[in-house]
Amino acid sequence: MAGMGKQAWLTVNSFTKESRIDIMRKALGKTKIPVIDGSEPIFADIQENRDALEIFAAGDTAPFRLRTKNMRYVKSTNIAKSAIFGGGYGAGGPGNAVPATILTARFESLQCLYCYAMANNRVKNRLEVTEGMLKRAFDNNGPSKIGKTKFTDAYALDESWHQSSYFVAKRLIRDGYISDKYNFHRDDDIMNSIYDAKVRAFKNNGMANLNNDKWNPGDIWAVKKGVDVKKIFKDADTSVKKINTIVQQAFDDKTIIGISLKKVVKEEAMKSSVLNSNRRNYIEKYQLEGMKIAGAKSMFSAQGGRLSLSDNKEVDVRSGTFLGSLNMEILLKTARGGRAGQGPQLDAAKRFMNYIYPDNTKQKIQSQAIANKDERAIDNFWMMVDAIQKSSLVKDQLIDEATFKAELDNQELKNIHVKLSVAYIFYGLVKANKQQRNDFVDYIANYAGSSLPESSVYLKVYQ
Repeated sequence: MAGMGKQAWLTVNSFTKESRIDIMRKALGKTKIPVIDGSEPIFADIQENRDALEIFAAGDTAPFRLRTKNMRYVKSTNIAKSAIFGGGYGAGGPGNAVPATILTARFESLQCLYCYAMANNRVKNRLEVTEGMLKRAFDNNGPSKIGKTKFTDAYALDESWHQSSYFVAKRLIRDGYISDKYNFHRDDDIMNSIYDAKVRAFKNNGMANLNNDKWNPGDIWAVKKGVDVKKIFKDADTSVKKINTIVQQAFDDKTIIGISLKKVVKEEAMKSSVLNSNRRNYIEKYQLEGMKIAGAKSMFSAQGGRLSLSDNKEVDVRSGTFLGSLNMEILLKTARGGRAGQGPQLDAAKRFMNYIYPDNTKQKIQSQAIANKDERAIDNFWMMVDAIQKSSLVKDQLIDEATFKAELDNQELKNIHVKLSVAYIFYGLVKANKQQRNDFVDYIANYAGSSLPESSVYLKVYQ
């Protein structure tokens, strides 16, 4: 195994669309990372490690060191180039990285196969779920029911994905959501007929179409054998209220169940929740409790910002691509829990805070002006940062104008852009009153979590 140097850590990967330093940030405390000595430790989610990553990302040229969970130091140059930094394992095993969308398709397809195999066969542990058993599930459940994914590609996923699929299927069977009376669908004509009806329902209501995942993030759908899904949803499109009522009734009857999946690493940490049941009565109300715009070393050492909401919910605010618009993503223990892109952000700012700010096209123009030493653009940037850091919501250490401008003078365009983009959102929040900003973050969190009033009921299995 070869280790990674500075450039490898900072380069944005073409598959994951994020740098390896960002991937490592997310892996702290939960993901095994290969090291060149052949071991696969989990690096501790501690402030020392987070600070080391931020300082390195901010421009430190020296290799950094991270502590493992057993407090052993590992140098960054000894962390191996591996599939964890390139999107996952495809057919052929480690080393053949695949785009995240393809990895997701394979994982969801594998889950369908485990559900069918385990619902139709008694097994005592993961090892009793054989390749032959899964192949029969593929043949019997029907290859058309998992879209275009091939059995060999789904089966080739590494053991961690097989374990996750086993844990989830075991829980679904135990809790009575699935049995041998069900087939399982992913991205086939049955599943797509449900989402097609949703599009028609929003149109017939005169409403802007809600993204499929925000209406119902069912990655797979369990359908009781003999149920004619297309017939049921053909006439469900007269209104959003009607289609949501039909989804609710089918869920309650356990005939058609949308299931949202997240990778499960530890069975004992797995959770399952029914979300959006009877919708409005169960929508969570969130409040903004804190904001973070600066990094550990300086204003620019963090590549984004962070919002702290009630109920211990954290929202990461950053761009996923070079000069791309910001995403606001809910942080979970083993994954990101949904996102709200620029469109919902702009809409929510206008609706709830009466605040209109430049979109990403204009933000890129302003970022370039700042990089070109345009004093007016720089002064506007400082005005927002100064107001943000003086808010009682922000616990960052205060910096003065001279320090800010000195730091700004040494930044690359991408760092200027992401921090300026964060500043625009945070400035609106600190200028709004308490109710306005709470309404904003409440909408964003429910949008990201697919729990808006227009969303429909589904089962979420996660860690």
